[in-house]
Amino acid sequence: MERSLLDIQVLPHSIESRLDVEIALAPLLDSDDEIEKSKEDEGTTIETLHEIKKIGLETKKALEKGDVNKLGEYLDVHWNIKKRLSKDISNKFIDDCYNLAKKNGASGGKIMGAGGGGFFMFYHDGNNTEKTAFIKALDKKGLKRMRYNFDFEGSKIILNMKNI
Repeated sequence: MERSLLDIQVLPHSIESRLDVEIALAPLLDSDDEIEKSKEDEGTTIETLHEIKKIGLETKKALEKGDVNKLGEYLDVHWNIKKRLSKDISNKFIDDCYNLAKKNGASGGKIMGAGGGGFFMFYHDGNNTEKTAFIKALDKKGLKRMRYNFDFEGSKIILNMKNI
């Protein structure tokens, strides 16, 4: 019998979530102590994600009020919270670059992109001389400035192969 997506029903499960964790992790963990530690880590991760969400909401409020300078502060708080999620979120080079940016006047920053590559975005509200020194310091570290513009229109089709 052929089925469509409309025929599929998702039923809620009745197993308590703490049991789900034990079941899912049982093959990976050797002892009850490791299972308990995993539950603690999960709780910490969820708390950290709630903190990140709160920072996002605070950032939104500040920007809606026109307080753009708060952006750097919130980026910095977000970055420091996010690094608690995993030791793999940052490394020595990333930390060195971030610290150099802060030392040269950035109030905060964010790294964006998938693992293995990406972009830093920093907020720097200094004067032109300070910003030039900031750019030169990061350039010496091997980071290159990329200019960008905000797009208020959203996604656009720039090439449609059907009509060619």
